[in-house]
Parts: sequence; structure tokens; C-alpha cells
Amino acid sequence: MGRRAGLGEGPGCGTEGDLRTRREGGRRGNRVRGGPGSGAGTSGPLGLTDTGILPAPELLPRIAATEYQPYTGRGMVRGSVHDENSWQFGGAVGNAGIFSTAADIARFGEMLRCDGIVDDARILRAESVAEMLTDQLSPELDPGYRQGLGPRIGDASFMGRLAEDGAIGHTGFTGTSLVVDRSRDLVVVLLTNRVHPSRNWGSNNPARRAVVQGLALALGVGPRHGKDAWFSGTTDSATTTLSTNVAVPAGGARLAFDLFVDTEDTDLLYLESSTDGTTWTKVPFSVRDRGSVIETDGSISGSGNRHWHQVTADLGAGEQLIRWRYTSDPLYQGRGVYVDGVKITSEDGLLLDGERSPEAFTATGWRLSRR
Repeated sequence: MGRRAGLGEGPGCGTEGDLRTRREGGRRGNRVRGGPGSGAGTSGPLGLTDTGILPAPELLPRIAATEYQPYTGRGMVRGSVHDENSWQFGGAVGNAGIFSTAADIARFGEMLRCDGIVDDARILRAESVAEMLTDQLSPELDPGYRQGLGPRIGDASFMGRLAEDGAIGHTGFTGTSLVVDRSRDLVVVLLTNRVHPSRNWGSNNPARRAVVQGLALALGVGPRHGKDAWFSGTTDSATTTLSTNVAVPAGGARLAFDLFVDTEDTDLLYLESSTDGTTWTKVPFSVRDRGSVIETDGSISGSGNRHWHQVTADLGAGEQLIRWRYTSDPLYQGRGVYVDGVKITSEDGLLLDGERSPEAFTATGWRLSRR
């Protein structure tokens, strides 16, 4: 949505903004947009030209209608806060009522991502941002996410796979959301009209997750060798396989490949072998990550590093199939799994060079990806 695009109710700020207003004195409306000509408040220093409360009538053509509310006597709500409680109190309270655009909300997200700075200007102290992003919940409370002063932390219901990396964000009841992933340098804003003409449509969290996932995938993963790498795909509730056949001599062989893993902990990659294509056995492998070595039982998952690793495994003698099997659960995805530079060597020499012989692989759900 462009800078001059339509205005909508932004993600809610909740009680944190209200408490700050009471602590520091003054009206909440002034805290948001500043007094006339004062440059005070939050939106002025941030350069938010399309953010405020109680929008003027001339802005109505740029404001999307929300819900049909005959029970409040308002009919189709447009240009007024959607939330009934906020409306009853004049539309300038802490739980709802801020109107904004995607561009302005993204700018606010950038400020959080950059520890309180935007365009080289400090808006909030770094200590204030750190406190906002610090979990405020007692350890025994587990609502499925953590809660900072304002933003939620790691809420997979709308952040999808980014939640496991500690992304922060907030949603708005009308269908808006902001997600900030500081580890990926990402700010994602989605403004939808979920309640139009009725809130009974249900949740738009699947759309929120799809947008976040699509952007994460759009960042791409460059191949480690050559022009492409094998990619597992990122379909929920799926199993995809990549296999190759090799005849290993009596002295055994060494399998080596490069691996990129960005998955949920419950979405696993297995390395397996089979002599008949029916019964499969996990092949333990070692993962080298910038000097450290991790030994696995033949499976791996997770994220946090998001760079290429070097993998080695010993293969027993005999003709066999080697398979990479990726399985995913019903919800949430990262960028999936990439395998590149596959080589199998023995004392007799090179048995397989995957870069030179991509036709040696059988892919079901996997594909060659350039980025």
C-alpha cells in the first residue's frame, strides 16, 4: 500500500500507550499526533504524515469502511473507530482508534527494528525499546506467545514461522498486523478489512501467516555451488523426498553435501538409506557449522543460523538408495531445506558428483532452485 493509499485502523497499542500518557501527563490524542504546530507527540518526530485519531471529514474518501453496526445506530462504520468501547469514550482511548497507512506503520516498525532510530533521528531511547521488547509475563504463564510492553513476542498464530526467531508485532481486530523480525531485517505490514461487512467471517490469521511466509521465501537462498540447489518446498502436512542410487564398495564411502535448514522444530529432514526401496534406515551425519561439529541421529530441524552448513556421513557397503526426506506438520513454515554439492567418494574414487549429474536424483516434491 503506497504512502498516499487508503487509511485504515492500525494495529492496536493497548494499555502501554495509555499508561505512558497518564505517567507523562497530557491527552492521548496529543501524544499520538502532537498539538497544532507543536511537533510533539509520537507521529511528528517519526514523520508519520498519515497517522492519527479522529480523522478529519476530508480524509473520508481514503478510509475503508469497516463493519455494518445497526445495533450502535451508526450503520456502516467509516471514518470512525470500529471498536464499540473506544467509540463510546470518544474514539481516543488506548485500545483502538488510530488510523494509519501501511507506509506509516512500516516506518514505526523500522523504528523498533533499529532500536528507536529512524532516518538517523532518535525517537525512543534504546533502553525504552529494549524494555518494550522484553518479555513481561511470569514464566508460569504460557498463552502460546510472550508479551512485551506493547508488542507480542513470538506469536505463531499471525507471525507464522518467524515466531520461532523471536519476531515481535501486533494485530488489530479489523484485520491489520505488524511483524518485525530484527534477525532478518524484516518489517511486514498487512492491512485488511476482515470485518467488512461483518466480523462473523472469522479470523484472517491464515492470510497473515501466508504474507509473512511469502516474504520470507522471497528473500531467497542462493545456491552454495553452481547455478542451483535442491529445494524441499514448504507445503504444510507434506512429505517430500530426494533420492539417488549408489553402489558402495566393500570399504564403504563418504557422503558429503551442503545443507541449509530453516524449519519449525517439528518439521524434520531425515537422511536415510535402503537396499530395497521399502525399508529405510536413518543415516547418522555430522554437521559442521563454522568450526563447531554437531552429531545427529540422522535427522535435523530448526533455524536461528540461516546459513549453509557442511554435512558428512559414512555409508556402508552395497548397492543402496540414499534419500533426503522432509516432513512438515499442519501449521507454519520457514524457508525449508536446501541441499547442494552432493558428493559420494570411496577409496576407489568419486562415486557421485551431484553438480555434474543432477539427473542421478529422483525428486518427489523437491525441485532445483536458482534462488
